[in-house]
Amino acid sequence: MDGSIVRMVEKKSVLITSAMVSAAFIVWDYMGNYRLCDYLAKDGHMGSCPFLLSSTELILIPFFPFFFFSLITYFMREDVFRAWVRFAIPAVIVSMILILLTPDSPAGGFGPQIALGKSDTALVASVLFSLISLILIVVKLIRTK
Repeated sequence: MDGSIVRMVEKKSVLITSAMVSAAFIVWDYMGNYRLCDYLAKDGHMGSCPFLLSSTELILIPFFPFFFFSLITYFMREDVFRAWVRFAIPAVIVSMILILLTPDSPAGGFGPQIALGKSDTALVASVLFSLISLILIVVKLIRTK
């Protein structure tokens, strides 16, 4: 990511944006896709709306660890935040694109399945993001002391 864009990003804006997306996700999940589709469908025919909303909802999962680590780095020094945000913003974008491009469910058949579905990809991307973020923050804290 270009250094000038990272310099423009502020702690407060990252925290507020990630909190708003995470809160919207929680409200969306609480309401449920079928209830939302029923509300959106004026003629009572939902069609593929629940499945489309479910796929879209999975794309937003990387915002939970992003919010968690933006909250943690909000109270740390600016150089730790900058080091983390240089990794975090592209990582969340790549995670969302990978989740979008992954099929809804893994291939069927007999034997062990190696293919991942959208939910598996979202879980793996979030775990990797969390581990790398944690390592990056700890290393930056140790190096700057």
